[in-house]
Amino acid sequence: MSREIFINYWIGQEPNPPSPTLDQMPACVNIVPLAFVGIAKDQSGNYELDFGFLTQHFPAEQIQGWIKTVQANGTKVLFSILDQKLGTISGVQLAPFVANVARNVAAWGVDGIDFDYEPPNESDTLVPLIRALRAALPDGSVFTAPIYSPWAYMPAMLKGLADAVDWVTTMDYTPYPGFDSTIALCSQYAEIMGGWSKLVIGISCMGPATDQDYGDFTPFAHVAKLSAYEPSGGQSKGGAMLYTFSYDVTTRNDGTSGTGYPDGTWTETIHANLP
Repeated sequence: MSREIFINYWIGQEPNPPSPTLDQMPACVNIVPLAFVGIAKDQSGNYELDFGFLTQHFPAEQIQGWIKTVQANGTKVLFSILDQKLGTISGVQLAPFVANVARNVAAWGVDGIDFDYEPPNESDTLVPLIRALRAALPDGSVFTAPIYSPWAYMPAMLKGLADAVDWVTTMDYTPYPGFDSTIALCSQYAEIMGGWSKLVIGISCMGPATDQDYGDFTPFAHVAKLSAYEPSGGQSKGGAMLYTFSYDVTTRNDGTSGTGYPDGTWTETIHANLP
């Protein structure tokens, strides 16, 4: 068993077939963020979670059943909230939103939250929101957050984010800059965060790459290399993240993308190479 964390997204936009359903997530995956949950306003003008994107192919009840199946394997399942409004919720908006999230976490039976705040702007309220949710959710809830290069220019906010969540994942793969540039960016983040232990290196199978460039795709030859990478000085990174299990198929439903490799190749390769 790996000592490092394996985070693998599952996204509601992909039909089955050809993409796998959530209950097919391998037990070697430690954390599954469900992509994506949005934020909308209710009739009273309060913010609430919006599940329209996540449930576009499968009803909530079916996904909730799959959540129980995945959790029975020891895997934690999170809501991945993708919305720039994450950086604006404060004041009188805060308590109703936190209460709504807590109710939905209980209703769906998930284990925590992934905070996908993009594009990021300087925010004085993002970290307080995360801390309020931490206080409202059950003990042991798991919090993660993806970042990419703009966060390196907001060091105080990145440090606050890293202190508030369990793991920070990287998504510098749109487009993928190559192995050396990826490690250089991760080194910047780690320095700001105070070490590598919470930093999870992101890998993408949104491809495939073209002859001209990598595109939004981590080439197969780099998947094992990034998964196995360890920083100098006896440190360990937090682990590896894949975006996304749903795309880890030979050919996706659109017929124009996919890895070109057997289904599950990126997932299996990450698992096999994590320290």
